[in-house]
Amino acid sequence: MTNRLRLSIAVSAVLALQPIVLAQASAGEPKAKEAGDKADPERKFCRMETPTGSIRPIRVCKTRAELDAEASQGQASKNEMNNQMMRSQMVSGSRG
Repeated sequence: MTNRLRLSIAVSAVLALQPIVLAQASAGEPKAKEAGDKADPERKFCRMETPTGSIRPIRVCKTRAELDAEASQGQASKNEMNNQMMRSQMVSGSRG
């Protein structure tokens, strides 16, 4: 067997087993963590964010309610932008 063939077989084996390994890894995580997130609305979640115009990240901590409010506001903004784009396409398309 050539080295190229051996490498090909090894790569194929790794790719074939990858979904099994990932499924086992995610199955081993405790479900209590998810329940704990919903049980304590005042729990803070922290992440590093880099503000616009800066190269230095800062730590930002927010509660689940604040994160949900940001997400819904972002979704509303996205929907509004999509609606504006659709209206502008309809207006410019009717002139052509």
